[in-house]
Amino acid sequence: MYEFCIPKVRRNLLDLSTEERNHFVRALDMAKRTVHPQFVIATRRAEEILGPDGNTAQFENVSIYNYFVWTHYYSVKNTFHGAGQESFGEVHFSHEGPAFLTWHRYQLLQLERDMQPLVLRASYSEPTGNYNPAVRSLHNLAHLFLNGTGGQTHLSPNDPIFVLLHTFTDAVFDEWLRRYNADIATFPLENAPIGHNRQYNMVPFWPPITNAEMFVTAPDNLGYIYEVQWPNKFYSLKEIKKCLQDD
Repeated sequence: MYEFCIPKVRRNLLDLSTEERNHFVRALDMAKRTVHPQFVIATRRAEEILGPDGNTAQFENVSIYNYFVWTHYYSVKNTFHGAGQESFGEVHFSHEGPAFLTWHRYQLLQLERDMQPLVLRASYSEPTGNYNPAVRSLHNLAHLFLNGTGGQTHLSPNDPIFVLLHTFTDAVFDEWLRRYNADIATFPLENAPIGHNRQYNMVPFWPPITNAEMFVTAPDNLGYIYEVQWPNKFYSLKEIKKCLQDD
């Protein structure tokens, strides 16, 4: 699926020079203002998509970054049968289940792919266990700390810090896959929340891609590596909390 010769390096933000950081910010700004070359978004429900005259498709152009925001918004919205009908309830294709990691991984890959031409114009260098609700809470607290749109699940990508937060989350995920040689059998084949089973396609990405396709180590399968030094020692959640309190 991904063709690459030399893996791209996702740099540590803290190690970037001032000019490199400015370059990154400029690229994000360009993505916000550049019309996506491939996708448009629907502005009406399926029943209303042809407009009042029944002949005018209700679609709009969308910028590269706003398409990134829209995919996240769509993935967490309630899904309704139609006016006056019962709702499916809280449908979270990208949250509240094992696909949280795989879904956000692919969303970042898509944004990265879409932004690469902008980065060249405005790069970053090429190189010469068990589910724990407390860990999830740490991620949620980071969103809440951002405040504004960053603290609202459906709108959180509007804050560009979302890119950095979820890139770090993906780095942790990739290290876990590599360090523990995680088997795909750990990803549920059935009985997960809607959209979260192993072979389910991730909504709303097109062409279709399954959760299983993202449950792989990035350097060998997806064409990127992280510039990060991980501690060799295993820290318990209690030790992590103590470190945060001491800081």
